Amino acid sequence: MAEAEKTRYSDAELEEFKQLILKKLETARADYELLRATITHTASNDTEDTSPTFKVLEEGATTLSKEESGRLAAHQMKFIRNLEMAL
Repeated sequence: MAEAEKTRYSDAELEEFKQLILKKLETARADYELLRATITHTASNDTEDTSPTFKVLEEGATTLSKEESGRLAAHQMKFIRNLEMAL
């Protein structure tokens, strides 16, 4: 079997690639923090802070939204780890 020739990227190309990864990493971390704040309501000052919790039917949508945000946050965290490993 003939071995395929490996491409060697120049230092400038590698630096450009690193900068792209760092920019994506910064954006991904900001998105993750936004999702985390959505789940924990740390950035809110709405009726969730003072509303009684006996409204079972109305909380279904809130619970579904939190679950979806949790899944998105987990996906974002995996993306962040993969970007960090690429560096």
